Amino acid sequence: MCPLGLAPGYDGRHARGVNSHPLAHTPRSRSSWLLALALGAFALGLGCSGGSDPDALRCRGPECVCLDGPCAFDCDTVTTAREACDFECRGDATCDVACTEACEVECAPGTSCSVDASDAGSVDCVGAECSFAIDGRAEVGCERSAECDATVGDDSELDCEGSSSCRFTGGARVDVDCEDGSVCEITTGEGSDVECLRAECRATVGVGTAVYCGIEASCEIACTGACELECVPGASCALRCAGDADANLVSGLARCE
Repeated sequence: MCPLGLAPGYDGRHARGVNSHPLAHTPRSRSSWLLALALGAFALGLGCSGGSDPDALRCRGPECVCLDGPCAFDCDTVTTAREACDFECRGDATCDVACTEACEVECAPGTSCSVDASDAGSVDCVGAECSFAIDGRAEVGCERSAECDATVGDDSELDCEGSSSCRFTGGARVDVDCEDGSVCEITTGEGSDVECLRAECRATVGVGTAVYCGIEASCEIACTGACELECVPGASCALRCAGDADANLVSGLARCE
């Protein structure tokens, strides 16, 4: 079903669903029956886009849930001046979400999510397969054996934990954490911070980036300019500076000039 807020007081049963056949109801008049069909078409047309199962989608105001079905959804249809779209993908749903305004998306275990946003966004991938493309600042969280592929803008925060597999591509001044048995492939712009704890990290970082490789971590770092790598005892680190043919094993504090 498409967003309930689009047709106040209409529950969609005249358009589809349980007892959806027109003969299963006894309208008071032909005009009321036609009005019901018109309202159903209005709700379906504004709430969903092609490829959706309208029975899988439920919305109440800006809060939407897709359960056990394919949902292609434009968050801007429910975003208001006061509240951003809050979308959840649950069950074994496949969700394709777009938003040009700020939005929040949560992908639950067993789901597959794709999010394309052109403004700030907050996205969580929990035990799911997720692909995020956010032009603006984003907060991305991947956990519980999630598989994440995220491209974000400047000043974003990216977290990968709980034995997840993450590929992060960020702009300038991004903050990246990879930990707890995760495997991360990271690309950042200038002035970023990368922290790897009990994880495997391969990163290409911009000028002025600081990398911390903590206990029981394995880090392979390539710097495109001046950068800093701190490799603590118990970690395994290799650093390749711009112009170097190969990476060099390092420990302690190492720098590229």
